[in-house]
Amino acid sequence: MLRLALADLWHEWILTACLMLAICAVIAPLLLLFGLKYGTIETLRHRLIQDPKNREVRPLSSVSHPKEWFESMQSDPKVAFVTPMTRQIAASVTMWVKDSGPDSKQDLDLIPTGEGDPLVLENGAPVPSFGECVLTEFAAEAIGAAAGDTLIMEASRMRGSRRETGTTELKVTGIVSRRASAIKAVFVPLPLLEDVESFKDGLGIPALNWPGDKPLAYPLFDGVVVSTATPLPTLLQSRLRANTGFTRIASPAAPALANALGYTIPETQSNLLLSTELRPLADSSITAVETQIRGYGATILPWVRDLQGTIQLQGNEDSKPVRIVSLPGDGKRIGILPEPPWSEAVDEPETSISALIHPDQTQNAGTAQLTLSQTDQPLIVPIRLIPSVGVPADTIMVPSRTAGILRLATTRPLAYDTSNGHFLLSRRGYAGFRLYARALEDVDELRRSFESKGIPVHTEAQRIQTVIEMDRYLTLIFWLIATVGIGGSMASLVASLYASVERKKRELSVLRLLGLSGPKLFRFPLIQGAVIAGGAYLLAWGFFAAMAAVINHLFRNHLQTGESFCYLPVSTALLAGAIILGLACLAATAALVRLARIDPAEALRDE
Repeated sequence: MLRLALADLWHEWILTACLMLAICAVIAPLLLLFGLKYGTIETLRHRLIQDPKNREVRPLSSVSHPKEWFESMQSDPKVAFVTPMTRQIAASVTMWVKDSGPDSKQDLDLIPTGEGDPLVLENGAPVPSFGECVLTEFAAEAIGAAAGDTLIMEASRMRGSRRETGTTELKVTGIVSRRASAIKAVFVPLPLLEDVESFKDGLGIPALNWPGDKPLAYPLFDGVVVSTATPLPTLLQSRLRANTGFTRIASPAAPALANALGYTIPETQSNLLLSTELRPLADSSITAVETQIRGYGATILPWVRDLQGTIQLQGNEDSKPVRIVSLPGDGKRIGILPEPPWSEAVDEPETSISALIHPDQTQNAGTAQLTLSQTDQPLIVPIRLIPSVGVPADTIMVPSRTAGILRLATTRPLAYDTSNGHFLLSRRGYAGFRLYARALEDVDELRRSFESKGIPVHTEAQRIQTVIEMDRYLTLIFWLIATVGIGGSMASLVASLYASVERKKRELSVLRLLGLSGPKLFRFPLIQGAVIAGGAYLLAWGFFAAMAAVINHLFRNHLQTGESFCYLPVSTALLAGAIILGLACLAATAALVRLARIDPAEALRDE
């Protein structure tokens, strides 16, 4: 049947060729139109994707973000890369090439980078490690640097009337292309940027031999008890509430006061409890109270509210929950029970942290580990336990300064330096971030997510949306034109195949009379329809390939490497061919219906 159908087409080769050309005249412009649409849109999408700045989400306001926020963002499947940013004012340094001397120094901005940074990796440079950097093209031109050079970085600060500087060497591992940034900037690892910010805040950086202070923690208190032998004058009590930062003043009964403080004050004392409503106060407020009551023989007892933690005794894996009570050493002179074995006159009592504990909780004095459970990140502190009668079973009592620092730990991150026994301030958060979406479609979703959380951001979502809408509209226009064109060509094929069966009904009836079955004979118009459509598609594809080459050659000056203005991938071409063949087989249905109605007896009647 295949040979018979092909022989019949060859016998009427002029008619076959005309029909192929007619269908080709419809398919070829459609392929060309689809190639232009596909090539243009893909070129625009490729340029959007290739330039990482189009996938960047930039914050428009300075909001502090903790480390946990960045960890959650990094685990988001829509985020390809995110890194914290320090304060912009602390990211400016002076740099020059080591061999050229400081005469070529320039002020440059530091930009944090890290593993997987698309702005660096997709613009021709590797991600630098500590002691290395990557320059923008403008920065490299400004200081005359090239890859492989060693730069001197200088950070400066003012301390009082004295200007201090810290310098370090950085090796240039690469220079990003002009497309990455239009400013004079240096990409460095985040830890170096944090060191520069800390140095400008007055701190020392031992790793870089930069001088400065340590970020020592300071105590915070929720209140203070003013204990005197006789009640204070009413006017003085009013001044204590007005000029010290404390907003509440009360004279609680002895049981209530003991329950709040965690220890007992002799009943012979007159006590005032000063406290705050919203946030704890620094020890400057304690100093203000001391100034107000000078000359009245008062004892100042700092107080913290509801500190909770767990202790783990040395050699014991079990942890016990405890209440942490502030026990001031100055309370000895008024007979506070239990009596603290330390004095508040010690400048840095936290260098040897001691705690009173009920004797039943530990048989002998020893070391333990205190974990503060009211912080975002657990604060673990080694403590020395001192058994003392009068301490409740579920309580430990620490010096008031230590308790105040532990109170600070509930509001911001702290670390304990075991080498010198100091509590140190840890970074609270970051002023901004650099974030890149994984795909173009994720940019707008991230924008909506940030804005729903009250974080205004800037993106290229509008530009991306324009390309997406253009793709949608061009696809709609293409299918409208394709529907009309293909419908017309298929109608022509239907008429041709039907007419062919009608012309050859005598010969076809003879074939059926000779014993050729209906199902086999039905392949005749199907094969002819597929051959005509397939030939027309091959002619159309050849025409498209030639025209696409001409179009891409004419616009070669506007295209980058690997881009095409008119292009169809092989998978799309094969899919289009399959659709054409399928429609051709569908067009042969009318011929099949006519063929099924041919009676073999018609051949005998004609004879």
